[in-house]
Amino acid sequence: MYCRTCGALNSEGDAYCKSCGARLLGDEKQHISNGWERSGNVWGLAFGIFLLLLGLAIASGVNVWQSIGAIIMIGIGAAILAGALVGLRRGMK
Repeated sequence: MYCRTCGALNSEGDAYCKSCGARLLGDEKQHISNGWERSGNVWGLAFGIFLLLLGLAIASGVNVWQSIGAIIMIGIGAAILAGALVGLRRGMK
């Protein structure tokens, strides 16, 4: 179990966080397996951005096959940026 106050890992039966002392109640405990939930969100965001860019390129009359490399690089860059922002936000909690 992870503390919602400081994010420290605690044992299943702990009533208080071993790091910050915050009370751990049943509805305040948060299950975080290993970050796969967040990475799924980041990849979903990246895929959405990729599809958005692809649609905009097609709508504007750009030869998509000629510009696909640039679109992919922008999508990957956006995914990296989103992952970094999620990591920073997670570190602030």
